[in-house]
Amino acid sequence: MLKLDRDWEKLKIWMIKKKLEGQPVTDICSQIRVDRKVFYRWWNRYQTSGWSGLKEKPRGRPFGPDVDKVLKTKIIKLRARYEWGPKKIAGYLPQG
Repeated sequence: MLKLDRDWEKLKIWMIKKKLEGQPVTDICSQIRVDRKVFYRWWNRYQTSGWSGLKEKPRGRPFGPDVDKVLKTKIIKLRARYEWGPKKIAGYLPQG
């Protein structure tokens, strides 16, 4: 079985339950071929946040605020014409 095919949510829960039952971490990790560092990362999340700490966290860049189309057009024109950076453009545009 490829690692990509695994259901990581269920796997995390299974590992934590085995640890709570008293099974050694080395045995748990060797059974499912997961590094002990990975197990302890999940174990620490479980200890700090409970079962909800084991859920997948969103990755990537968070979405910023929506920018008005007119304002976006002004920003693009200023960058193209003067090659200004964000600080200079922010100082140039009216606040509010």
